[in-house]
Amino acid sequence: MIILETEHLLFRPLTLSDLNDLAVLYADPEVMRFLGGPRSREEVQNILNRYIEEYQLYG
Repeated sequence: MIILETEHLLFRPLTLSDLNDLAVLYADPEVMRFLGGPRSREEVQNILNRYIEEYQLYG
Protein backbone atom coordinates (compact mmCIF):
# COMPACT_ATOMS: atom_id res chain seq x y z
CA MET A 1 0.00 0.00 0.00
CA ILE A 2 1.42 3.35 -1.03
CA ILE A 3 0.85 6.25 1.35
CA LEU A 4 1.97 9.76 0.53
CA GLU A 5 2.04 12.25 3.37
CA THR A 6 2.92 15.93 3.49
CA GLU A 7 2.50 18.50 6.22
CA HIS A 8 -1.08 19.20 5.10
CA LEU A 9 -2.19 16.16 3.10
CA LEU A 10 -2.43 12.41 3.45
CA PHE A 11 -2.99 10.31 0.33
CA ARG A 12 -3.89 6.68 0.96
CA PRO A 13 -6.24 4.13 -0.52
CA LEU A 14 -9.88 4.47 0.46
CA THR A 15 -11.27 1.97 2.97
CA LEU A 16 -14.75 1.06 4.18
CA SER A 17 -14.09 3.18 7.27
CA ASP A 18 -14.19 6.25 4.99
CA LEU A 19 -17.92 5.79 4.31
CA ASN A 20 -19.21 8.22 6.95
CA ASP A 21 -16.93 11.07 5.83
CA LEU A 22 -17.60 10.44 2.15
CA ALA A 23 -21.36 10.25 2.74
CA VAL A 24 -21.26 13.72 4.32
CA LEU A 25 -19.32 15.17 1.36
CA TYR A 26 -21.44 13.47 -1.30
CA ALA A 27 -24.67 14.62 0.40
CA ASP A 28 -23.62 18.29 0.38
CA PRO A 29 -25.34 20.13 -2.51
CA GLU A 30 -22.52 22.70 -2.77
CA VAL A 31 -19.80 20.06 -2.96
CA MET A 32 -21.75 18.06 -5.54
CA ARG A 33 -23.08 21.05 -7.48
CA PHE A 34 -21.13 20.29 -10.66
CA LEU A 35 -20.85 16.55 -10.09
CA GLY A 36 -24.41 15.43 -10.70
CA GLY A 37 -25.97 16.56 -7.43
CA PRO A 38 -26.07 15.06 -3.95
CA ARG A 39 -25.92 11.29 -3.48
CA SER A 40 -27.61 9.05 -0.94
CA ARG A 41 -25.62 7.02 1.56
CA GLU A 42 -26.47 3.87 -0.40
CA GLU A 43 -25.11 5.42 -3.61
CA VAL A 44 -21.94 6.47 -1.78
CA GLN A 45 -21.53 2.93 -0.42
CA ASN A 46 -21.72 1.59 -3.98
CA ILE A 47 -19.23 4.20 -5.23
CA LEU A 48 -16.83 3.43 -2.39
CA ASN A 49 -17.07 -0.32 -3.02
CA ARG A 50 -16.28 0.27 -6.69
CA TYR A 51 -13.27 2.51 -5.88
CA ILE A 52 -11.88 -0.08 -3.47
CA GLU A 53 -12.40 -2.90 -5.96
CA GLU A 54 -10.76 -0.95 -8.79
CA TYR A 55 -7.80 0.01 -6.59
CA GLN A 56 -7.26 -3.65 -5.71
CA LEU A 57 -7.33 -4.57 -9.41
CA TYR A 58 -5.39 -1.69 -10.95
CA GLY A 59 -3.65 0.14 -8.12
